[in-house]
Amino acid sequence: MIASSAEDSFNRKLLNVSVSEHAKIAKLITKIENNEFNVASFVLTQNTMSKTCIAIGITGGAGVGKSTFIDKFIYQALIEKKSVAVIAIDPTSKITNGTLLGDRIRFNTDYPSKGVYIRSLASSDSPTGIPARLGDIIAFLKILGFDIILIETVGIGQSDIEINKYVEKIITIPSHDSDDWVQQFKLGANEISDLYFINKTDKVNSTTTKTAIEEYLGIKYPNGIGAPGVLEGSALQNIGVKTAYDKIMGN
Repeated sequence: MIASSAEDSFNRKLLNVSVSEHAKIAKLITKIENNEFNVASFVLTQNTMSKTCIAIGITGGAGVGKSTFIDKFIYQALIEKKSVAVIAIDPTSKITNGTLLGDRIRFNTDYPSKGVYIRSLASSDSPTGIPARLGDIIAFLKILGFDIILIETVGIGQSDIEINKYVEKIITIPSHDSDDWVQQFKLGANEISDLYFINKTDKVNSTTTKTAIEEYLGIKYPNGIGAPGVLEGSALQNIGVKTAYDKIMGN
């Protein structure tokens, strides 16, 4: 149990931090990662969490274009003058215990100056690929009042659906190898997705992937009620991302 004096100190710090003070946010998140402060206790006692913030998980296998999609998604959010925080989770090596925090290099370098807070996190020894304190970090960012929190996962497999516990919406970017509806049934991400964005259509024919996903959804949602949307586009060329943004944000 964290001492009440430490909690009180943390609470006072939170009350003096805005979404634009990235250096302070970074230091406090590091304290959360090091188990120095109990954010959950603060949320329960102060009831200060933003009621309008939406946390969105961006899932998909390695190389499908999650980071590039997020980059263009941020662009759309800034047009609407939304405050954005990004948590990019990178895998930790089982051999070296090191982590290449490389997802953020695909984001526009001007975004921090425009108020976008970007933080890389290592998955560490988590078997699910979710950092141990992710829930507390998201709660903290909601307390600060961010409008949108984007969480990029390390890469979804056939049973990795843990991100569902931390977000309100999930966008899945499928691999173009996903052209078999039987394989679609095996992907855990398909049980939790709110929207599919089939990426890289400027380079790859997406017809078989789209057909496979729609066949899967037709079996799972025979009446079509509650079925996730399926969109196509190119994040690199910023094609279709606005449609995805509008759909997930309810515009």
